[in-house]
Amino acid sequence: MAKKLPTRKTTRITARDRLAYRIRVEHAAVRHDLRESLLHARRAGALLIQAKAEYARGYWMAWVRESCQFSHSLANLYMRICPGVGADRRQF
Repeated sequence: MAKKLPTRKTTRITARDRLAYRIRVEHAAVRHDLRESLLHARRAGALLIQAKAEYARGYWMAWVRESCQFSHSLANLYMRICPGVGADRRQF
């Protein structure tokens, strides 16, 4: 079961907030720009891999659900299609 994210002590925008915003932008582009959807999905996957490295075990799923506003299974799909997963990860 996913752990609940701790309550925020500040309202200032953090690096994690900016990362979540960029992931949501790429996710929206996948849905609306079919010609470039694979590119946006791969970019979202790269950003998700970056974000996942910042969270302790158990908090990841809650963060995806609350901050990215899509399912954990979709996050896994994006990360799987990201080029370089398992090898050296490409930056966008």
